[in-house]
This record gives sequence, C-alpha cells and structure tokens, in this order.
Amino acid sequence: MIHDNNILDVKISPNSKLIATSGFDSTARVWDNTGRPVSPIIRVEKQGVREINFSPCNNYLLTRCENKGKNINGDLKNRIQVWEISTGKEIHTGIVQRGAINSASFSPCGKYIITASNDMDVKIWDFKKGVLAMKPLKHNSKVNYAEYSHDGKYIASASNDRSVKLWNAQSGEIIHSPLKHDGVAIKAIFSPDNNLVASIDNNGKIYLWSVGSGKLIATQEWHTNRIIEIIFSSDSKKLATSSSDTTFGVWSTEDLSPVFEPVKLKKFPDGLGFLNNDSLLAVCCWDGNIGIYNANTGEKQLHKISHTRRAHELAVAPNGEYFVTGSLDR
Repeated sequence: MIHDNNILDVKISPNSKLIATSGFDSTARVWDNTGRPVSPIIRVEKQGVREINFSPCNNYLLTRCENKGKNINGDLKNRIQVWEISTGKEIHTGIVQRGAINSASFSPCGKYIITASNDMDVKIWDFKKGVLAMKPLKHNSKVNYAEYSHDGKYIASASNDRSVKLWNAQSGEIIHSPLKHDGVAIKAIFSPDNNLVASIDNNGKIYLWSVGSGKLIATQEWHTNRIIEIIFSSDSKKLATSSSDTTFGVWSTEDLSPVFEPVKLKKFPDGLGFLNNDSLLAVCCWDGNIGIYNANTGEKQLHKISHTRRAHELAVAPNGEYFVTGSLDR
C-alpha cells in the first residue's frame, strides 16, 4: 500500500474488510485486506490528510485536513470531507470552520460527525447536510479531542482548559461537573463497555474516571514525558500507553497499577494495538520496528516486523485477524 509521500493515518473498516490510508501527498486511498485498491484515489486539494475514519456502515470515509495557507473570509480553512468509497466522490461540499480541527469521527449511529477544534467548541454535524445538528458544546479553551461512547449515549471532550467534560449525546447537556486535570487535557477515551473514561494530560499523567458518577477512580504518574497514545483492551480491563519518555506500559483499570514494569525502548513508541484476545500488545516504534509483546508480562514475542523509517500508526481489525501499520517510508 504505497503513497507518494509520508503516510499520516491508517484505519480498518468496522467489518474488517477494508483498509484506508492517508498521507502528505493530499490523498486518501482504500484497499481490501489483501492490499488491492477498491476505490478511486481520493484527492484533497494541496492538503495533507491528517485523519481518516470509516462510517459504521463501511460505505463512507471521512477525511480531516488542515491548510494554513488558504483562507475563507479571512479565516483559516479547516475542512472535514466525506467521500463515498465505491465511487471516490465527495458527497457534499464539506464541513468548513474557523480554527484548526483537532479530531473528527462518526457517531456510532452513522448519522453525525463530531469535531473538536481550536474555537473552543465541540460540534455535532449532520454530515449529509453539512449543518450543525445541535448547539456547540462549550469549553473555555481549545478542544484537543472529542468522541462518542460506543453505545452513542455520551460524548467526552478534552481541552486546554485543563478539563474533560462528559455530555449527554442527545441533549448536549453536561452530565457531571468538569473532570479537572493538573495539566492540559490532551485526550479522553471511553472503555468498550462504556463504564469508564481514561484521559491524559500534557505532563504524562493518566486519569481514570467513572462515567456513571463522574468520580476519579485512580491516577498514574509513571511516565515522565508526554503520552503519545492511549488505548483500552477490548474487555475494558487494561489500558496501554506509549510515551515520549521512550516507554510503554499496560495498566489495570481497577486502580491503574502496572500490569508489568513499563518497557523502555531505544526510540519513541507510538501506535498501539491489543491482539489475540488482549493477550498481546503490538507497539510501533520510531526506529521503524513493530514489537509484539505479551500484554501480561511485557516479554517480547516477535522480533522481525519492521519499516525502513519511523512507524507511527497502527490499526487492529475488529475481527482480530490482522493489523496494519503506517510509516514515514510511505
């Protein structure tokens, strides 16, 4: 699966049959799981495609771009576009807003797109119409990330105002007092069972919260530098993190205690993925290597998967049968 410039994102469709890649070459491409192209190349005008996501029905692909060189009515042009995979055609003119869009994804029902941006708002869009579906959800500083819970009932958003907020996805009302952080809140993700939210700040601290009560369950401060990635295991019993302190760790979601002593690597670990019913952990590394580790002991299981340049993106198929990595070697 080759691009003409660095790959920025890789994703696998909900039905595990399709793989999408995007890059600095201003394209997104869709392949079957044997590597055969199944869609015309999606071309975005002079912009790196920083994020891609499949719709729940597997028929559409979202692209998130940022182009600081072009303006619309004096504002930076930041665009979300949705494409029909079978034809490679854009289904409408796109969602354009002021301020950098930092994350974008589909709702579980597939009707909406959620965006987090520098304009201090979380926005919910009817993607086929390209219009807002409800009033924006407000923070007091830029919003770094937002996502729906897996059952579609809640939204979590993480902001530079040092808070994570949990929202009712139907009404847009906040459901608890803001979840306070010691530093800038970088990301907040729901557990697969929808009972927990894990969040990280810019100091490398991990927080674990109850969705039902909004109470803090535990924190973990083992990492000494910025956390690059955080994911839950499919059974919601573990968290995995990678950090620019060149370590990765696996943590129990009972109290964020380490499952094993965090592993130190020669270069930054980046993308992560649980494999084989959560018994293994795949780790992308900036030296180009992909390590497969026992998720319960931290012992390395496989040594021969590698890229020629920095590996930074990893996606695991929902059916658990394969995973895909993206690298600067295109």
